Amino acid sequence: MDILQRIIGSQSRAEILRLLFTPDAPTFYLRKLAREAGLSAPVIHRELQSLLELELVRQNSDGNRVNFSANTGHLLYPVLCELVRQAGLIKKNGSA
Repeated sequence: MDILQRIIGSQSRAEILRLLFTPDAPTFYLRKLAREAGLSAPVIHRELQSLLELELVRQNSDGNRVNFSANTGHLLYPVLCELVRQAGLIKKNGSA
């Protein structure tokens, strides 16, 4: 269990944050996000619904696909980006 997962309390939520809350992160449709995170689509969907309720994540439709991205206008966006960045540095350095 890495530090971001321990802080967030959920592997699936930590993976979503890791993928979406980095500078220039792409938008992801559900199955691509699940594949990148290494988790099932229903698990990712459940976590995305929670993040959508908190308005941390946005969704938009592109044809018959629904894409998800970080809400860059949210007050916590820079904080979460920094948390993800710092957790990545700790993981690289082998601490925690």
